[in-house]
Amino acid sequence: MIKKRFFLKLLSAYLVLVILYTLIAAGLFIYQSNEHVNRELYRKQAVYLEQMRDQADMKLRFALTLSDQMKEQESIVAYARNPQRDYANITSIYNELQKSSNAFRDFGYRIDITKDNDDLVITPSNTITKDRYWSEMGLTPDSDEAEDMGVRRTPKPYEADTLITLTKKVEALPGSALYFYLSFHERYLLPVLGLDGESAIAILDGERLLAYKSAFQPERKDEVRDNVLPTVQSGKDGLSFRDGLSVHTLRSQVLPTWTFVYVAERFAPWSAMKEQLTVTGFVYVLLLLLGGGLAYWISRRMYLPIGHVVSLLRSDEDLEEKESEERDEFTFIRDTTARMKRANEQMREAMMQSKVSLKDKLLRDLLHGLLPQERAAAELEKHGLVWLASPSLVCVVEFASYSEVASHYTKEALVTFKSQLQLLLSERLSEEGLCEVFDFDYRRMGIMLQGDDSERAKRIVSSVLMEIEASVGLRLVAALGDPVLAGGEWERAYRQAVQWLDYGVLRTSRLVIVRSDLDGQMNDRFYYPLDGERELIGSVIRGQRENVFLLLQRLLDENRSREAIGGTGWTHFVYALQNTVNRILQQLNKVLDTDEGEVAEALRKLHHAAEDAEARSALFELFERLIGLIHSEQKMLDQTQMQGIVDYVHEHYTRDLSLSEIAEMHRFSLGYISGAFKKHTGENFKDYLNLYRVKKAKEIMDTEKVKIAELALRVGCNNVNTFIRMFRKYEGVSPGQYASNSGLNEAK
Repeated sequence: MIKKRFFLKLLSAYLVLVILYTLIAAGLFIYQSNEHVNRELYRKQAVYLEQMRDQADMKLRFALTLSDQMKEQESIVAYARNPQRDYANITSIYNELQKSSNAFRDFGYRIDITKDNDDLVITPSNTITKDRYWSEMGLTPDSDEAEDMGVRRTPKPYEADTLITLTKKVEALPGSALYFYLSFHERYLLPVLGLDGESAIAILDGERLLAYKSAFQPERKDEVRDNVLPTVQSGKDGLSFRDGLSVHTLRSQVLPTWTFVYVAERFAPWSAMKEQLTVTGFVYVLLLLLGGGLAYWISRRMYLPIGHVVSLLRSDEDLEEKESEERDEFTFIRDTTARMKRANEQMREAMMQSKVSLKDKLLRDLLHGLLPQERAAAELEKHGLVWLASPSLVCVVEFASYSEVASHYTKEALVTFKSQLQLLLSERLSEEGLCEVFDFDYRRMGIMLQGDDSERAKRIVSSVLMEIEASVGLRLVAALGDPVLAGGEWERAYRQAVQWLDYGVLRTSRLVIVRSDLDGQMNDRFYYPLDGERELIGSVIRGQRENVFLLLQRLLDENRSREAIGGTGWTHFVYALQNTVNRILQQLNKVLDTDEGEVAEALRKLHHAAEDAEARSALFELFERLIGLIHSEQKMLDQTQMQGIVDYVHEHYTRDLSLSEIAEMHRFSLGYISGAFKKHTGENFKDYLNLYRVKKAKEIMDTEKVKIAELALRVGCNNVNTFIRMFRKYEGVSPGQYASNSGLNEAK
């Protein structure tokens, strides 16, 4: 069995390319989608950090602005200038601070005031000493009072919040300074972590961490605070990546030393990628399906020429053992072309062996008038045929009844017969003088004889033809044209011989026809060619009435009239027609003088017809009777008889059955019984017999193991290759494939 291995390889290669392409395309899609998601995420993180910075800057700016406004207030100016404590003034400042604190409580800050030459600190809630204040706020007097603006991160021991305190020093008088302590709650400066995923926010003052809020796991939270934030370069805006984290930084617009930081996982979390991965999966499956279909279509298109070559080269004559081998297409093509090459070589050898020799071609050209006169002498000398330039004779030999011979022998057998006949004719005629025997066409042979004595040549050729008929049982008839006395007359002599062979009366009574035979019977000549007789017989057998009468009218027109034919010519013409009637009746398995009274009566009328009109009427009546005989025979063959014929086929299908055998057995014409059989069974005889043989072969293979050669013989096929072709024609598979598919048998 020829496997489609190349097609599968081609399809597999394309599928691999499709899968790789799809994977690459899907990977690029995922990568681009991931980049897009991350870019969008980074943008949101940057916007979030900017909003955080703006909110914190707003609070810082408001607090610093308020402190600037307060230092200009009369009570605070008086407080700064008065070296003594004025409790009324201090109470006024206290009330002002308390009022401001209550008004801006939501901003999450407070303002405390003191001066360097006083131990009292004024707060919105009370007045306390500096030592106590510094202790509560976690400040150190030396460092804070030395700076114009200081920032301290102060975790209060008695509160769950952390204060971020800014110390603002204002020169009130020479040698005297006011200190504004702006304290912000950490939770008010740092917003809620609102983005998805683990993240953290922080505020740096230079490299010092002021505020930090994280949604990371505890281990990661400490790692970010201790390892990541210390590496951030404060005072720079932008995005950087550290340890798989994205770090956004943004400087404060109010306090340049402050830097706001947002830290998050670098890659997009699953929740952000989920939708993209779903789309990617759908796109991947869609591309895979489209690519697979495209790969199959392209593979089929590319495989079509190879499949076409394989189908053209596949031979029904492959034996079963070859069919059982698993071969790919190229192995099959290689083996088949090798066989074809060997067959061509054998055919070339056979053609060379059977090729018409140049001498035979020259003789044919001479008889057909194809050789120019000026070249004839040179060509004859070249091939050793100079004697043809002297007086010679042209003889044409053919089978007396080629159709009968062809029905009994194959074409190969006829070719062999003709070769042997040519050899025999050449051997015998060479004993009498110079001669050349050559094959002319499928029916005829040509003979070139030296001399101009037609009667002598007639006796010699007749003797040889009688000897052949006696030895092999084949009757041959020949005709000798008038002697060729000068170059260029070969065509004329050939046409004479062919024309004389068409005279039916002379063919039946003589082996060799010469001019003297025609001179003695000039009045006996009539027109009735063999091809016309064969066509007439076929039309009668098929019941084609109009065509029969058309052919008869043509014969009458060619012969013109009884008087034109001659005295005995009409009688000979009628006898020729009688022979035709006998041949028709023979095919019908009838005998003229015993069975068919109406036909015999019509034939007698034709013999005794006195005038042309009467002859025409009698001729048409004769063949009308024959056609009527065909029609009456059709009515005689009923369904019971046809079923009997079918049963006979079923009983003897293992023999070499033929429809002519059955027709002869039942005494019906071959043409009619063929049509009746097809009408009864729906199939012609050959197809019905072959179908029945295939049916019986299947029954045998379904029940037992059998070799194909043995199986062919058991169902009446003498040639195993013919049986394989027949089985494949009707079943679509070989016998071996059928046996393998059935699972009950294994053909060998």
